[in-house]
Amino acid sequence: MGRIAVIIPAFNAAPYIGRCIESVLAQRADVGELEVVVVDDGSTDETAALAASYEGVTVVSRPNGGLSAARNTGVAATDAPWLTFVDADDLLLPGALQTLRAGSMTAPVVSGAITRREVGAELPVAMFRMLDAEEAICEALYQRTSLNSSACGKLVARRIVEKVPFREGIAYEDLDWFYRAFEEARFVAVTDTPVYFYSCTPGSLTNLFSPRRLDVLDVTRRIEEWASRRTPALLRAARERRLSASLDMLTRLLGSDLYRDDPTLAPRLAEAYANVRRLRAATIFSPRTRLKSRLGALYSYLGLPAMRLAARLTRRSS
Repeated sequence: MGRIAVIIPAFNAAPYIGRCIESVLAQRADVGELEVVVVDDGSTDETAALAASYEGVTVVSRPNGGLSAARNTGVAATDAPWLTFVDADDLLLPGALQTLRAGSMTAPVVSGAITRREVGAELPVAMFRMLDAEEAICEALYQRTSLNSSACGKLVARRIVEKVPFREGIAYEDLDWFYRAFEEARFVAVTDTPVYFYSCTPGSLTNLFSPRRLDVLDVTRRIEEWASRRTPALLRAARERRLSASLDMLTRLLGSDLYRDDPTLAPRLAEAYANVRRLRAATIFSPRTRLKSRLGALYSYLGLPAMRLAARLTRRSS
């Protein structure tokens, strides 16, 4: 199938970049030709030097531009026909690339499961489902299975990433990218076998609320607009994902001091609440909706004061 390039964007990742690289290099025994590209995204610590200390690792340094820019830089730095992305604080599980490569015989995008539990032993023989692009996009948008919107835990043919680069300068870049990449691929091979360990690093975007996270409102708006030009099934899935994102941001805004201190956030709060009010009825009655989204949609009928109270009580107890 040809060489696999593992692209690792890294910004001030000195405390954990070594562990990440070692988990990648351990895959060589299984897949043979393997290229490792670490993109130092303007780090001010020892990230680049530590990465360069590993034999066979290519380090590309660039001014800080964010995760999407670093990934795009990594893609440009290799001509490998197959690509996979690993965040610098995460790990590939033993046998991960061998598992993903098995699926690449039938589809240009292969998706494995992401876990927060490290698996020390070799992975079991993977069973694959073959989904067309619409099925795969819908399944990922509904967020009920191991098929997710992350760029990590996937093996992607180079031609797909060349046609669909990562949009730079935004948060939720994976959610913005995956559905366009799946559509370009036409088919996705999916396994529930875990191949990727996600490390919940303190201080990461997913663990802190900041106004940057509101980018998800723009990303899910684009997904709904895109789906409205495709099929009813895609549009239903896109609207459920937009409802989920809007509920999440609404709850975080109502429960944060930022909402109180920054008046520029009021329009985004109003936008999120308008999305919830528009989309909640269809979400409640959809058989594919997650319980979390259904309960949130139901609770929203009590109005903003009740949602604000619940958000702040939740914040105090966490």
